[in-house]
Amino acid sequence: DLSHNHLHEILVTLEIDGEIRLFKRPSEFDTATSDGADLWEFVRKVSLRAPIVEVKVERSLLLAVTHSENGESGAIHVWEVLTEHLECLQHLGSIQCPNPPDRVEARHGGRFVEAFFVPVIGSHERRLPDGIYDIEWFDR
Repeated sequence: DLSHNHLHEILVTLEIDGEIRLFKRPSEFDTATSDGADLWEFVRKVSLRAPIVEVKVERSLLLAVTHSENGESGAIHVWEVLTEHLECLQHLGSIQCPNPPDRVEARHGGRFVEAFFVPVIGSHERRLPDGIYDIEWFDR
């Protein structure tokens, strides 16, 4: 995922080893003279205990979705990038979910974090209704 933080472009990847890696473009990068394919600087990695299934960055927010080992539950994790050099991440919190989140999106410039879930078919009804079913607040 690609976003902008202050004056830097941020690239976030979910690697095959299950770790999140953050990259930035050097400040001396000149878009007029390069295609930019090899001009990303590695900054840091982030690891979680549970398997990460999605990662996104929106402005200064880093978002990740994890699933439990058995796939029956999950969590949403949120960090804020505190410096323009990306070295400092503040973990804003994690929310445990009774069902595994399918994806997560930052809305309104990161003011809201919206999670989407795959409907789980139970005996004869879906366990999660469409629309908003719960609101959790990350204190800043």
